[in-house]
Amino acid sequence: KTIGIELVNWNHLSELNGLYYSWTKKLIKKEDVVQAPKAWRGCTYFHNVPKKQHKALCELLAYLCSEYNIKKELTREFNPDKIKDAKWSGICFHSSFHPEKTDFYPMVIDKIQI
Repeated sequence: KTIGIELVNWNHLSELNGLYYSWTKKLIKKEDVVQAPKAWRGCTYFHNVPKKQHKALCELLAYLCSEYNIKKELTREFNPDKIKDAKWSGICFHSSFHPEKTDFYPMVIDKIQI
């Protein structure tokens, strides 16, 4: 059983001449851009997750973990075999299943507290 949560966020961004763009070519304000200390899956720039949205995500995850007896374990690495194990319980991301996905870059995952 799984529960999917989608956040409104452009995620990885492209940089061109000091301007930042989403994958749909939407211009992103510079103050909404986060630079990773090192590239992750080929990406260096990401759309910031606002504090209010991050707080709501943490509260929702805490509720779901409590309500459905889900371990408060975050898996940030690509490890589909671990996650597909019926005995495993925890929180995973698209990037846990697909090596080309860049959602929930490590800087965001590291800040999740439940």
